[in-house]
Amino acid sequence: MKIKHIFFTLIIWFMAAVIIFVIGEIGFRIFRGQPDHLQAIADDQKRQDYLFIPNQTKSYQSTMEGEFEYSARFNNFGFRGKDITMAKPKDKIRIFVVGDSFTFGVGSNDHETIPFVLEKQLLESGFPVEVINAGQGHTSPVTHLDNIENIDLQFNPDIVLLLFDMTDLRDDLQKERNAVYDKAGNVLRYDTTYEYGKKSWWLTLVIRSKFCQWIHNKIVRSVRKIQVLGFLNYMKIAAEGKRAKAEIANLDNIKSKALIVEYDQMVLLRGRQRKEFIDWAWDHSTKKYLKKINDLLKKRDIDFLIGMYPYGIHVAGDEWEKGREYYGFEAGKVYDDLYPFEIMENFTNEYHIPFINAYPTFKQFDDETDLFFDYDGHLTPAGNKLVVKSIMADQNFQELLEKHRPAN
Repeated sequence: MKIKHIFFTLIIWFMAAVIIFVIGEIGFRIFRGQPDHLQAIADDQKRQDYLFIPNQTKSYQSTMEGEFEYSARFNNFGFRGKDITMAKPKDKIRIFVVGDSFTFGVGSNDHETIPFVLEKQLLESGFPVEVINAGQGHTSPVTHLDNIENIDLQFNPDIVLLLFDMTDLRDDLQKERNAVYDKAGNVLRYDTTYEYGKKSWWLTLVIRSKFCQWIHNKIVRSVRKIQVLGFLNYMKIAAEGKRAKAEIANLDNIKSKALIVEYDQMVLLRGRQRKEFIDWAWDHSTKKYLKKINDLLKKRDIDFLIGMYPYGIHVAGDEWEKGREYYGFEAGKVYDDLYPFEIMENFTNEYHIPFINAYPTFKQFDDETDLFFDYDGHLTPAGNKLVVKSIMADQNFQELLEKHRPAN
């Protein structure tokens, strides 16, 4: 009798859990709110053969209402911009600009992106170029390598310009965390339902269920943060209106590499505050992939350059004014730790790769025009133009253009 009672109790609890789950799932699918624009872009990406599904135009907007709205046209080969041919035109210098969402042009219409403005200015300067926007959100050197090898090289570029973003260091580690390998140790794909080579049933549910996604984001992650910060400290941070993730990112005594990867997307921006971790991550991951890209392009006799731009915190106290605190950066402060640029300069010098540092151009800009969106943090169209100004002024870049100029 007792066993039967326990059995029926378990059935009732199970049925109640199923009913709650079904109601919750229906509710969250109906009332899930405005989607994250970066996630919306990621959802439009198709990994296998193209960066994005070809021949479509999509509209996006900032998660902060009214900050920006823009449309993006994806061409016949899934790149943002006008249609192209796979065969390189004989009378053109073909340039691929590779990067993440900054290169793609979040917040900018097609004619305002870095690749578009670069092509326009080069044509006006007399260079017969075709500049292709190979930017894709949530990518970094590990995925750039994959995309260059399997997609971009089919188009036989003369020059590849990689625009390195300061989130790339952490993104490389995050991608490795979600990598699925074959028996030979080669990466088959990147799957967010995997962690360190093992399938996670919970992350699979999180991907497929809006209700589980909410539980993961609001409950599971909160419990993890409490474990790191302590319950009383966590409640104090919440009462002060601060973000627990940002507080964890700035902890002085944090030693766990896994915690930094989990909680600090902007770790490279912290410079010497996180020097030990940055040096390890650079050598362990990012440097390795940049070197592989360089080696791959050398074998194909394709010229390679790396460019790098600052973030709003490096330029002025009122740039990225509202959104910076979300990541644990002080309001109104100009951060002058340029360690990220030093790392890249040392790397490019070591491997004889031309390096375009846009930081000086941004610091010399004395107009009141916003260069970064206040909440979102991406470059505004004015910021894109400054990146292009840095590229156009680079002597190495100019020499490569002359090298590849078609004979009359």
